[in-house]
Amino acid sequence: MNNKILHICYLGDAGSSHFERWVRYFKERGHKISIISFNKPKNSLEKEDVYQIKIGFGRKIDYILGIPKVRRLIKKLKPDILHAHYLTSYGFIGSLSGFHPFVASVWGSDALVKNLPINFLNKLILKKFATQAVKKADLLHSAAFHLTDELIRMGADPKKIITFQYGVLLDKFKREKPKNGNQKIVISTRYFKDIYNLKLLIKAIPLVIKKLPKTKFILIGDGPQSYELKEMSRKLNIDFSTEFLGEILDENKLIDYLTLADVYVSTSLTDGTSLSLLEAMAAGCFPVVTDIAANREWILNGENGLLCSTHDSEDLANKIIRALENPNLREKAQAKNLEIIRERADFLKNMQIIENKYKELLR
Repeated sequence: MNNKILHICYLGDAGSSHFERWVRYFKERGHKISIISFNKPKNSLEKEDVYQIKIGFGRKIDYILGIPKVRRLIKKLKPDILHAHYLTSYGFIGSLSGFHPFVASVWGSDALVKNLPINFLNKLILKKFATQAVKKADLLHSAAFHLTDELIRMGADPKKIITFQYGVLLDKFKREKPKNGNQKIVISTRYFKDIYNLKLLIKAIPLVIKKLPKTKFILIGDGPQSYELKEMSRKLNIDFSTEFLGEILDENKLIDYLTLADVYVSTSLTDGTSLSLLEAMAAGCFPVVTDIAANREWILNGENGLLCSTHDSEDLANKIIRALENPNLREKAQAKNLEIIRERADFLKNMQIIENKYKELLR
């Protein structure tokens, strides 16, 4: 069984770089991969592995209308394992397939529906979808311990849960951190969406450059708030110190920017375990992140990073200034964070855990 080639069918967003990284590991390990997705792959996934479900009414209703197609496809493919990523969409669909062994991965807001900026009815529906997936799964993979607690509150058997964020490929982060001289660089790599709260960062930038005028802010990402954030930047007259680079799909290029930066900022309102934070820690950036459960699992305030308010731009600005003005604090945090990543967020080590669990389920 240890050397058995598995046929793994994944339900997930084929356009997600996080999903791609997970799938590619098992592909490179020699396992047969089938992907069922409502999204077109925009990355390097082999197209012959992807079965795209096309409905055309809109994402939420498509998930419901597409369930019969997904069920028929799974029956035709006859995989060894069915693994869905994200409880409230693909996890829900997988739970209705009737297929076992069924594995579901929980990433963040799919378990923390109560924290989403949506109306009560939508929260109620999504909570029911998530609970359905939790009850049907033979194995639940949780990206963070606070998500695991939420799964147990939803009725999950603790014995069926494994908890880890898949992590980073450490070899890719073995780069010399450059000296930026008098200029300091602050970076954000979060998606431009309400839940990531990037308006808080934009509001903090004028306060930082008033005290440290040579500071440069780099925002990597894209999303529905892209135009609004750029307009805010223009109106606050911070264009000269703020650079919007858009989405960067090339992992090596992204790591180059993270290695260049002194401080990493995440203003998220809620999270699972943020891969962006783990990448920043591995690259030697000093984290200034919001004081939420997801970040407290990785950051001890004042030691290996700073925690800030989710709504107070002045507090965020002060924390960024404190980090930039204290090279000793940044240097100590850099060593500590690399140690944490090696211990808890080594991609190859963590993915071996899930591979062993697949084989255990089949036994």
